[in-house]
Amino acid sequence: MPPDYHRPDDLWNQATEVLPIVDGYEPPEAAPAASSGKRSPASRYTIIGLSAVLAALLLITAGLFAAKHFRPNTETATAATTQRTTPAPTTSAAGPATPPAAGAPLASVVAWVQAGKTVDVTNYHTATTSDGTINNLGSAVAFVSPTKKIQCMTQKQATTVDQGGLSCMVALDNPPSRPTSRNFGNWVGGWVDYPGERVGVGAVKGDPGQFLLGDGPALAYGSRITFDDFDCRMDQTGLFCVNKSAESALQLSSSGAVPFGCLGAATAQNYGIEYSCGGAAPTTTTTTKSNGPVALGESCDTAGQQAKAASGAMLTCDAAGDSGLRWLNENKPVSGSSCSAGEAGTFGYTANGKLLMCSSVTSGRVYAWGDPGTLVGGQHQSGESCEGSQEGKVAKSATGTGLFCMPVSGSPGKWAWRAPS
Repeated sequence: MPPDYHRPDDLWNQATEVLPIVDGYEPPEAAPAASSGKRSPASRYTIIGLSAVLAALLLITAGLFAAKHFRPNTETATAATTQRTTPAPTTSAAGPATPPAAGAPLASVVAWVQAGKTVDVTNYHTATTSDGTINNLGSAVAFVSPTKKIQCMTQKQATTVDQGGLSCMVALDNPPSRPTSRNFGNWVGGWVDYPGERVGVGAVKGDPGQFLLGDGPALAYGSRITFDDFDCRMDQTGLFCVNKSAESALQLSSSGAVPFGCLGAATAQNYGIEYSCGGAAPTTTTTTKSNGPVALGESCDTAGQQAKAASGAMLTCDAAGDSGLRWLNENKPVSGSSCSAGEAGTFGYTANGKLLMCSSVTSGRVYAWGDPGTLVGGQHQSGESCEGSQEGKVAKSATGTGLFCMPVSGSPGKWAWRAPS
């Protein structure tokens, strides 16, 4: 084929080469050519257009392939970001408006602590030294007050009173003196150990112990942190911590340590001051309200104050769950727990503020505390008629005891309020 058979710049005028004829193949009769081997301008533009469309489709396909295989995995990134995001602090139900004073019942301290804004404890597993080194504490927890006058940290593998639970260093105004039994070593008057059933203030420490690892993040005023058996709330009046399993609580501030719950003064042996649940009875300050009877469940304003109900029962101003202070039974019942026949018809509040009533649960004169349901409003008296639609419901009498709406024996269609038997 001569070199000038086709001009290299005239691609669209080149005739198609004919393949060799295969044996037995009879090609169809060719239509007469419209011209001498040259395509019309319309044909050329059509082919150009089709080629452009084909090229565009190829580019789009390649783009989709690249996007699928080379773009960042946004779903994974989003999931990872979600896992790393720290939940916003939440606020518990409203509790007492002021922090509990010395001698307040444990329930009041619990209510005060639980009313704080809950923080994510996973943000408190590190400690930072003065030179900026960040130490990972594993499962241990560390935090400081906003003023850094209170530094607290837990330890792992705790076995003794001065190794377990929560340890704090507090800038005390009047730290305790060294006891004669600890007449050697470096005395740290502001050291506090609180494993739960005991508290020790002031200890011999040759070094800052775990505090060599640095300070934990600041726990803001009004915030609540929960870890192990502890529930703590930071306040401008100090740090309040509750140990749930020991049923004890402790307030720490520059003024000193204030025990609550089962903690009572104990003979100091290894510390300057000691409190123990096995020591003396906890110090509790109570006053008696003298201006008339009070009603069970009625709101009150002084934790620990006592008063008599109209029924003669002694009530104590105490916190019921997160509902604030109310006049409550000194011994708080538990739903399903037994009660006596003499308590039948009486009401009580559980530690979390739920109303219960003592009544018989079987024909065998077995009594237990149970949920009375929604009480019928108003005051009623035994023998007073009630509606059939109220059968089985409970109302309060003028003395504060419970009454059931029951069918009147021998009088079909009549119902009356009766004391539970």
